[in-house]
Amino acid sequence: MRDAMLRAAAALGIGLGIGLAGWLAAAAPAGAREPWEGTWVIGGGDCAAPGEAVLELTASGMSFHESFCRFAAVAPAGVEGAWAVEAVCEGEGERWTRRLLLLLHGEHWNALTLYEGDFTSYDRCG
Repeated sequence: MRDAMLRAAAALGIGLGIGLAGWLAAAAPAGAREPWEGTWVIGGGDCAAPGEAVLELTASGMSFHESFCRFAAVAPAGVEGAWAVEAVCEGEGERWTRRLLLLLHGEHWNALTLYEGDFTSYDRCG
């Protein structure tokens, strides 16, 4: 899985400072239920008491400790269960852009890995 993510990230230019505009042409359809939607906790965390380790994903964005990101663009990343995302984020008085790769894996896609130069693994809650 890690090798597949690295290949997808390299092909998309994530981590290389290449802009997303050239390869993120398709946005997620409005109102569609996306497979990544739900509540996630950092791998090994407790969904009953997640604290700062919780990540809420919707079709249009994600929220995490005192921050929210709106997905400006989402496109399939060329690997099953993977999407390239450009997000505009705000939190704690700051605003920034994130380029990341979402990868669902595991039985029934119950695990999520975010790649943004480093890998962060999450488990689906519920």
